[in-house]
Amino acid sequence: MAALTKFCIFHAISHRMGDPGLAAPPPSQGPFRRNWRMARGWYASEERRVAWGLTAATLVLTLAQIGTQLRLNLWHRDFFNALEQRDPVQSSGQVGLFLLLAGLSMAIAVSQLWARQMLALRWRRWLVHHLQERWLADACHYRMGLLPDAADNPDQRISENTRWATVMAVDLATGLLHAVLTLVSFAGVLWVLSSVVRLGGVAVPGSLVLVAVLYALAGGVLTWLIGRPLVDINIRRNQTESDHRFALVRLRESAEAVALIRG
Repeated sequence: MAALTKFCIFHAISHRMGDPGLAAPPPSQGPFRRNWRMARGWYASEERRVAWGLTAATLVLTLAQIGTQLRLNLWHRDFFNALEQRDPVQSSGQVGLFLLLAGLSMAIAVSQLWARQMLALRWRRWLVHHLQERWLADACHYRMGLLPDAADNPDQRISENTRWATVMAVDLATGLLHAVLTLVSFAGVLWVLSSVVRLGGVAVPGSLVLVAVLYALAGGVLTWLIGRPLVDINIRRNQTESDHRFALVRLRESAEAVALIRG
């Protein structure tokens, strides 16, 4: 559900992130295709080693995080088995193992957070420079004002929307990867713990897996139905905020003239 909420926001931001050197992208392009246009240039640029390195580090750390969570799940079984057997030696060993796993999990989580933030930061820095060059090339910033279908408020897109577009893209990709890997890793555990449920005389194995999937689907559909209208609202809000900010900047530049006419 959190991933779908991020997708709605990501869709609104990516809709606003058309190239300021071109007309607005056609509506037929989905948010993933529009974002891929922004990402593929970075992965093929002079910073491609940094881009691919940070991407690989994020992937490896996500896999390590899932592995640690799976091992902690198995630790709960071993620890409570030791308590049930009243084995002090095994219980003490499990406590030490927990401290080791907890420390490892925190180290991996911090490292993954750093890799994700650096990935979004370096991508945004390259994207801002790239968009600025295109915007200023051949007096494009002037000619855009003469086009009826040109992207509005390019300064807002370059300075602010690049931050949200890159952060949301990285968070959405890593969140989706984490969710899929978690499902694959823990589905087997739930399947083993599930009892066979009979529905209409038909034996249904893996009842806990079925309930978890149905719960996730129901929550996802509900989140999508509620959050989908927010996409257009966010687009209009960004446009209004950009126009208002531009008007305030013009007012500050003409502060003396406005004061003279007591405006």
